[in-house]
Amino acid sequence: NATVSYNTITLKGGGTTSQVTGIESSIGASATGFTNTLNFTNNTVNIEYLTATTGVVYGVYHNTSVPTNLNMNSNAVTITSAGSGAINGVWNSTACTNLNMNSNTVSVSGILTSATVNGVYVSAAVTGALNMNNNILGPFNFTNTASNSVGFRGTYISTGSSTATINMNNNSISGLNYSGANTGFMSMFGTSGTV
Repeated sequence: NATVSYNTITLKGGGTTSQVTGIESSIGASATGFTNTLNFTNNTVNIEYLTATTGVVYGVYHNTSVPTNLNMNSNAVTITSAGSGAINGVWNSTACTNLNMNSNTVSVSGILTSATVNGVYVSAAVTGALNMNNNILGPFNFTNTASNSVGFRGTYISTGSSTATINMNNNSISGLNYSGANTGFMSMFGTSGTV
């Protein structure tokens, strides 16, 4: 088990293509016969990456190792970025058994040439309970300086499992301000797998 809580992280990226991440974890795989719980809660992450061209930004990010229980709750993420790299507030990319992503706040601004912006995002098939409730997303202020599209996804599940129980309630998105060329918008929910 591991807990990462009550940290305040402020980062200013100076590169162009490098990844910038506030909190990133790849620990916590549950061995056979054991149950691991990872907690990423009550953290404050502020990231500025105005020199980015293709660099990707993550606020709070868990990947690789698959715990039984993963809690990513009550984190506050503010990101200002540029370029075409993806911008991610709170993201889990592991197929854990149970996942809670509740009561996070995410706001993003930037001068973008093309990018995908994800507020609270799950990109692996959680097999048990997936709770994504009471997240506050916004404001989001974007200027697009090219003719490429900028995609926005507020709370997003990109793949699912037939065994999962999904609860998405009382999430809010507000303050979406966009100027420039093409954009794509997906406000609350999307999936490319089984739910």
